[in-house]
Amino acid sequence: MDEKALDVGRRGVYLDTIAADVSPERIKRFLTRDGEHSYRVSKQLRESVVFASQNLLNDAPFSKWT
Repeated sequence: MDEKALDVGRRGVYLDTIAADVSPERIKRFLTRDGEHSYRVSKQLRESVVFASQNLLNDAPFSKWT
């Protein structure tokens, strides 16, 4: 992942064209209108996800297990 992609995820704002790929149920549950042509991911969902880069070679997940 690059920083630009992480920033997009952190902001949580997407053009309304995502409706072609996201079900109406998920839009209703997780998104709110943010202007005329965009949606914003709900604050609750954004706060439950960590958007951070990780180097899998130097800091592999579960590497601290013994």
